Amino acid sequence: MKKYLAIATLAALALPATANAASVLETQAQTSSGQLFSYSFSGLGTPTGPGSITITARGDYTFGFPQIESLDYDIEGLLTGNLSLESADTTTAFSFDDNQFSSTFALSLADFQTLTADGVIDITLDLSDGVNLFNPDTAFTSVGVTLESVGAVPEPASWALMIGGFGLVGGAMRRRRKANVKVAFA
Repeated sequence: MKKYLAIATLAALALPATANAASVLETQAQTSSGQLFSYSFSGLGTPTGPGSITITARGDYTFGFPQIESLDYDIEGLLTGNLSLESADTTTAFSFDDNQFSSTFALSLADFQTLTADGVIDITLDLSDGVNLFNPDTAFTSVGVTLESVGAVPEPASWALMIGGFGLVGGAMRRRRKANVKVAFA
């Protein structure tokens, strides 16, 4: 029995700890040059770990000079700036007039707690006037928010199951049969 208990313990320790993540993605079509996009994420819950925000845009973004076509972003004043093909983390060119780029911002737990203090994360994207829409069927912007939950407290049902399992193992160990020893005198 001790052998089985040791194997079960090692197996439980070898299982990876799971981290839950809440991910939300919202996409809006680009319909005009100089368009303003507003994203609002609510109901994400209270963050218990770090996470990320990813902004993706596809449309007529080119490296045309002197106009650099871009997208301004404002994440509740915490993060503001300008995204273009040149500053993106990833870029995909479908043609000269059809490019997609993406940038991901890693945020700490404190940043996410600040963003979700009112229960809503508001993100504004402002398309520069130079972005023409040669193919409006494929032009879009999207924002994805991912919150990691690390070290979450188990639910009461999980605690009850774990304590009940320990009780069953203890009961099984206690009830094991004792060996009969016979003494023979010669």
